[in-house]
Amino acid sequence: MLLVAGKTQNYVVLDTVDSPTGAYYAEIIDNDQGEKGGSKMVHIYPEKDIDTPVFLIRKKRIIIYEETYRADEEDEVEVVVQWKDDKQHGTGTFTWADGTVYKGDWSKGERTGEGTMTWPSGDKYVGEFKNGYRHGKGTYYYPDGDVYDGDWVDGERTGKGTFTWKDGSWYTGDFVKNQMTGKGERYYASYGTRYVGDFVDGKRHGYGTYYYADGTSWTGYWENNVRQD
Repeated sequence: MLLVAGKTQNYVVLDTVDSPTGAYYAEIIDNDQGEKGGSKMVHIYPEKDIDTPVFLIRKKRIIIYEETYRADEEDEVEVVVQWKDDKQHGTGTFTWADGTVYKGDWSKGERTGEGTMTWPSGDKYVGEFKNGYRHGKGTYYYPDGDVYDGDWVDGERTGKGTFTWKDGSWYTGDFVKNQMTGKGERYYASYGTRYVGDFVDGKRHGYGTYYYADGTSWTGYWENNVRQD
């Protein structure tokens, strides 16, 4: 039972979540009001009370979240505890003022591990993070329908990956700092042609084979997308 303003009300502590540094802890409360419904709340407390020889001084709890529900509805309220003063650690959701949202793993206040990030523009990334950057394996969905799936290093497409354009064209192979650079294969949907070979900054550059729609092919050296006959 919890005494509030001289009245008693039933509540159940569903979970207790420590802050990363241990300076605070949060209690997730289910305040059941029977037929009237109820609410879920998060109470924040300091780790320790101040105990003097005469007085026990307890800091007043802070309610940082409350969601009401009716008893005749299925209770599916999700409660996520985020720490403002302490660094996030574990799994949680952070929403920026512009509407950008990250949901996933945290380590020492940084987005690290598996997560999903969405932007108001319609961009979406699902995959691995390290120290706040897209890093590891992940898929980026662009608002125009293009998709990149592959390796990331410090927020850039670097390593092995596949980029698919909305018209059905695609490239699979090496990436360096967001550019198609190295060995790869590209299919051009509008022409029905394909190139396998060297790329530099997204262009056919080096040695490779171009397969034409009529079934013929040409193998040799290329410079800035132009074959060197």
